[in-house]
Amino acid sequence: MSTKYVQPVLMEAGSVQALNRTGVYYVGATPTAVAGGAFVKVTGMLDNSAYSVYVAGIKDLNRLKIIAPAADTDKDIYIVDPVLISSGTINGNVYREGAKTIGLTAAAGESVRIKKLRFNDIFELGDGNFTGAVTVGQYAILGTTVDLVPSGSIPATKFTVQIEEAKTVSQGTTANVNVYVCRVVNVV
Repeated sequence: MSTKYVQPVLMEAGSVQALNRTGVYYVGATPTAVAGGAFVKVTGMLDNSAYSVYVAGIKDLNRLKIIAPAADTDKDIYIVDPVLISSGTINGNVYREGAKTIGLTAAAGESVRIKKLRFNDIFELGDGNFTGAVTVGQYAILGTTVDLVPSGSIPATKFTVQIEEAKTVSQGTTANVNVYVCRVVNVV
């Protein structure tokens, strides 16, 4: 089973607030659901829905439009790190409790936390955040989707992470997820 998962370990965004932003994921002109660990780029600020009814074109300084990379050489890459909690419906009642970190997906149009990636940032990704099988000691590069593409070498002109370690994480009583510790080795 492949699972989307992201867990920051040691990232500059952990101590530099300016590297943490809020975005809404789009495919074309349509807000779309986005999973944790998605690699995205910023295309601009969204319109401010509260004030644009009074003055057309006012931008929301706190929410950015994010999309999948258009090319594998894109720069200024961010990672989606949603902040959500577990929820479920039992007998028609919705319950929300505790922290959930595995398999998070933000609904279409929902604002998500994004972290700008810097050289030597370390984070964990689920096996579902790659387009194929990865090998410890090798690399993964930016593609043209929100997932990384496994690679045997470091290209000079592409965003690249090195796969440092493989391990299993659990949440609750049944989730065992294969994750990889990744370190950014090329930000171009």
